Amino acid sequence: MPRTETDVHNWMMRCHADMRYVEEKIRELYEATWWLPSVDAQGRSECPFAEQVHCQKEEKLAEVEPIVANHRTWVESLTEYAESRLEALGDTEVPNELMRYAMEPMDPQWWRYTDDWRLIFYLEAVCARERAQKVFAKADAQLKESRSKKWPLAKPRPSRPSQ
Repeated sequence: MPRTETDVHNWMMRCHADMRYVEEKIRELYEATWWLPSVDAQGRSECPFAEQVHCQKEEKLAEVEPIVANHRTWVESLTEYAESRLEALGDTEVPNELMRYAMEPMDPQWWRYTDDWRLIFYLEAVCARERAQKVFAKADAQLKESRSKKWPLAKPRPSRPSQ
């Protein structure tokens, strides 16, 4: 858990970088999944390379699953940090308008309304937590969709290089 303003800044930057990384990996999985050709129960398809693209999707899925699992701890860490920042605020009231701005990460207007760093750190944590929750909700949906599109036979084989 970060202790100083510099630690908070570095921690938040790492969080945002990790969320961008997870988003990129989920996009790559989506690109490997969305266009998979139809295959019947015997593994036949109109697409001559259906087995190879299913194999590529399986490889991408195997790459992305541990990345999502390893980065999922951000949600818990950000929740704990937001709670600690809220406790640090004590009796300071968090204006509803500032909370609304914090939920819109692309709109930095809430910085203009306060000079209380305790409140700013809290709002940053809430904003980062909301983003992480959205990223992992999207990741879960994409992982579920990718897992549902399976090669009907045993594990698909990669194409053999021509000799």
